[in-house]
Parts: sequence; structure tokens; C-alpha cells
Amino acid sequence: MKLKVLGCYGTELLSCKMTGFLINDRVVLDAGTIESSLTMAEQINITSVLLSHTHLDHTKGVAFLADNVCNL
Repeated sequence: MKLKVLGCYGTELLSCKMTGFLINDRVVLDAGTIESSLTMAEQINITSVLLSHTHLDHTKGVAFLADNVCNL
């Protein structure tokens, strides 16, 4: 299994990004920082998004991801 940590913080600062993990280049676990951590090509390859809970630092990127990939 390939795991890429996109962010692991509860807020977004210059050197800190909200919680998100990319698994095997296809699955996102928590979406706090998808749009700012992944290229458009990487976002297009995502097949599933899993959310551990509904706090903003885990869900912020879902709408941006949908907007980015559904308008192609």
C-alpha cells in the first residue's frame, strides 16, 4: 500500500495543511487539503473519498474536488 500524507493539521497555515491522505494514488481518506496538495492530474485519478468525520479540517476539499473534476 502506498500512502501519501497531504496534511495532518486542524488548520491551514503556510507550512501546515488540513488533514488528508492519498492511498494508492486513487483513494482519499479525509479531504481537508485535496485541492491545494494534488495536481489536477492526481485529482482526476481519484476514485473514492472516505471521510472519518464531518469536521471542516477533514471535509473542506470535497466541494473543490467535485468542482475540479466534474467540470472537465
